[in-house]
Amino acid sequence: MSSGTVAAEALIDSSPEFIWQIMTNLPDIKRWYFDLEEFRAEPGFRFTFYGGTEQRQYLHLCEITEVIPAQKLAYTWKYDGLPGETVVTFSVESADDKTIVKVSHTGIESFGTDNPDLQPENFAAGWDYILNESLKNYAENNYIEISIDINASVSSVWKVFTDRELSKVWLNEFMENSYIECDWHVGSIMYWKDSDGAIKARGLIVESQIESVIRIAVFDNPDPRSEDAPGKYSEYYQFSQTENGCRFSTFSGPVPRKKHPEYLAVWEKSFEMIKNKSEEIDKKLAH
Repeated sequence: MSSGTVAAEALIDSSPEFIWQIMTNLPDIKRWYFDLEEFRAEPGFRFTFYGGTEQRQYLHLCEITEVIPAQKLAYTWKYDGLPGETVVTFSVESADDKTIVKVSHTGIESFGTDNPDLQPENFAAGWDYILNESLKNYAENNYIEISIDINASVSSVWKVFTDRELSKVWLNEFMENSYIECDWHVGSIMYWKDSDGAIKARGLIVESQIESVIRIAVFDNPDPRSEDAPGKYSEYYQFSQTENGCRFSTFSGPVPRKKHPEYLAVWEKSFEMIKNKSEEIDKKLAH
């Protein structure tokens, strides 16, 4: 491989068809690549985006040169106001029930040696991150996003969610007779326990505003003796006042994309339980 060419590849637990979709669909591209304003997988289509370092952002100018659906995407890559032009080529290959994604970036020597930002080692590190962290994580994972309108006060919804005994109502969808123990103060530990009191999960309260917001960073290891930091999984809950009561929302994850429909169905049932119990409480208070 010449000094002006860098390459990277990633093995991703997903189908080539899905990988192609998120490589060519603009809303998906924005999640794992750069913040493009427009994109169409068509030869001759031109697109731009900004990227670079904290010290300097560069306007990238690109034009698609080759498209083979679900197999290959190539485009030129240069910088506004700077000499040199390169070519980026993505390839998508099936590997049993997974997909190998490769990228090669050729012609980097045309940028010269004066600008340290535009040297091969920086491109190599960048493409490795894009494929093996950004694209891989986005392709393999998803998030739970739910919002439900509840005809009950914010305080009632908050109580159903945070109270140890009332939490059994909605946690029953995840595990029968399980419950939460927590004082919900920032820095406190949240414990999710089964009916015998065994800890099934634990999390650190990193944000808490009474009857407004809760954010939990969940530990990979539920054992309270572990000194590990929280993992990548987190749960964010918002309680918003509405004209008719409360809008209760969550953004939680990441969860494996292949398991997402199954997990989402359980979460939706638990939100319905929170809704029903909160409305029941408010009706009793009204009489």
